[in-house]
Amino acid sequence: MMDRTTTPEAPFEAMQRWLRIERRQTAAELSAFDAFIDRLQDVPTGRVASSSGPSALTERSSGGGLASVREAYRSTVMDVPHYEEEYGNDFAADVTEEFGSTIATILERGGPLDVQTKRTLLALAVDSRSRRVTLLDIIDAERESIEVAAECLQPIAEELDTMADVEFRAESFGSLDAHRARIDTLVDRCDAAAESRQNDLRQHRTTAALSESIAAVPLYLYQGLESTFPILSFIAALGDRIDAIRSDISHAASHYEADRDSYLAGDTDTRGRTES
Repeated sequence: MMDRTTTPEAPFEAMQRWLRIERRQTAAELSAFDAFIDRLQDVPTGRVASSSGPSALTERSSGGGLASVREAYRSTVMDVPHYEEEYGNDFAADVTEEFGSTIATILERGGPLDVQTKRTLLALAVDSRSRRVTLLDIIDAERESIEVAAECLQPIAEELDTMADVEFRAESFGSLDAHRARIDTLVDRCDAAAESRQNDLRQHRTTAALSESIAAVPLYLYQGLESTFPILSFIAALGDRIDAIRSDISHAASHYEADRDSYLAGDTDTRGRTES
């Protein structure tokens, strides 16, 4: 059990700091996909006019076809400031991760960009963009959830710091009873905060489910922190501290209760002798 003097470290600042980084990076990726989509729309397509005969040739519009697509992808999606540190993929690996291996194979070969491939690429790029929009929505909702949790839990942590300094054995029985009542209130507030947090996490999962390839939200967002669920871990630590303080209060109150029991036992014995 946690010692009542041990103050658990609040995770809120670290979480907000991590989310600011994640939001900045996600916004940069969103802008990159916007730019890629614009560039892709401008790449001309080519087609094979006939499979045989004198007219069997590849009709190409001016432009670089698939080479232009590769250059557009490298100079937008793969050119965000955090790319090397966060991903560090080569072209084929990154396209495979975003669009699948079939498109990656097509893009690596030369030649024109046919209409169907361009249409498929645009749809996939829009999906990738949508995932970033969804993630930004989740991040913004998560930041609000953290603020709400901090407003509830920080005062509890501070109040427990104050209670941890109390010498309960020097307190009156009435004061100990008041401390116990206050502890019960803090437990209820922790339980309410935990329930609210669980509801927020369920909502995040529901939002993420609307967009494929977004992993479990806490695992994705807080992979750099010690706990995947920092707020719930903090609530659990507060619960441990509450248990330790409650135990000390009960131990101090037990002396009063022992004296009362001794008094009552003595009083009964005296009355018994008087009546005999």
